[in-house]
Formats: sequence, structure tokens, C-alpha cells
Amino acid sequence: MTSTAIAFDDGSNDDVRALIRVEARRLAPSLHEIVADGLTRSSKRLIGINRKEHPVLLPLLLRADIRGILNERTLPEGWEVAGDPKLMEQLHFVNRALGIEQKFAKERRRSYPGGIRPAGHTHAGRKFYANPTFDLGPQFAVAPPATINLVLAWDLIGEEVEDGFTLRVAHPIAPGVYGRAVPTDLSIDLLPGGEIFDKQEFAGSADLGNIFDEIDLEAEEDDTGE
Repeated sequence: MTSTAIAFDDGSNDDVRALIRVEARRLAPSLHEIVADGLTRSSKRLIGINRKEHPVLLPLLLRADIRGILNERTLPEGWEVAGDPKLMEQLHFVNRALGIEQKFAKERRRSYPGGIRPAGHTHAGRKFYANPTFDLGPQFAVAPPATINLVLAWDLIGEEVEDGFTLRVAHPIAPGVYGRAVPTDLSIDLLPGGEIFDKQEFAGSADLGNIFDEIDLEAEEDDTGE
């Protein structure tokens, strides 16, 4: 993604986190409404089909239906839809002025508690996930990234669409390996009323063994898609 350089007050990763929180709060109301409407449309198309036997269908249809919905509606100022629908209905939300890109994908919390599947084998996918962490502490401080790659992850709360869904933004810091969730150092829940909840727990300890939240993408998405 080509973007304008991000300007921060003091060049700290705290500024990056603050920017992500601000934009998450701006996006939360619109995204919740759009995903809810998309799930309603997609689930109606799947009436008569056993979703447990065909788990790929709902995520694929949802991405297509969201793209269709956004042909009729607008996102908050500065945000637009990107991605190539010919690649497994790839769907990204980008803010080019801020250099933020969010990959929309389904979590699979039942088999990967908390978690996004590994990036796969493509160079582009692995590069998207291999971001410098925000959480190394001041003694390991690095310059903020020129672009911010995030995952906008959703999941159903129960077995049925009517049970509701979760939506959150997470920042991956490694491509991950098969069978384990991708490590992340930021996770912000986008709540239905437009509020957000930042799950950040790291407080600057030198022990990095358990500071990272984990997320895992639905396994139906292959290396050519999202």
C-alpha cells in the first residue's frame, strides 16, 4: 500500500497505539452495522446448507456482501475498501493518509483460543504480519513504522448468526507457524455501541514470554486470499 508518512508528536510507539485507538473508535459504529447487515444477507443465502459441513461459505459470502454493502454506504472520512475480490474475496480497509491497513478475516476461537492463523507461504502475506512490536519497552524503542498493518478479526459468539458476533483490531508481529496462533501485541475490541476496549496488558517487563495476545484466522483462507 502506498501511503503518506505518519506524523507523530514525539516519534514514540505510544503515539502509534493512540492513533490506532482513535481510528478504532471512529470505525466501530460503522463497522458493527456493516458486519451485522452482511451476516444477515450471507446467512439468508445459506438457508438449507449445513454450515458445519461447509465452513468456508459464510466467511467468503460475508466478505462479498460487505463489499456490496459498501457500494451503497460510506466509511468514516479517510477510510476506503481495498483488496482483490478475485483472491478468495480478499477485503481490506485502508486509510492511505494515515498509512493504516486492516485485513478483514474470521477468527477461529474454538480451536485457537484467542487466535489468527499463520500468514502462509507467500512473501506478501508474511511481510504483512512481520511487524515490529510496540511492546519492547523504552530500552528497546524503535522508530514507529511507516505503515501500520492490522487484522480486523470477527467471529460468531455462538453457533448461529443470531447469537451475535465479536469484532476486534489486532497488530500481528510475526507470520506464525502452523498449529499455533499468530503473536500480537495489541488487541482492541470494537463494541456494538461504538465504544472500544483495549486489551493491552504489557507494562514494560523485560520478560516477553507471555505478553502477547494470540489470534488465528479461519483455516478456509488459503495463501492466495484473505
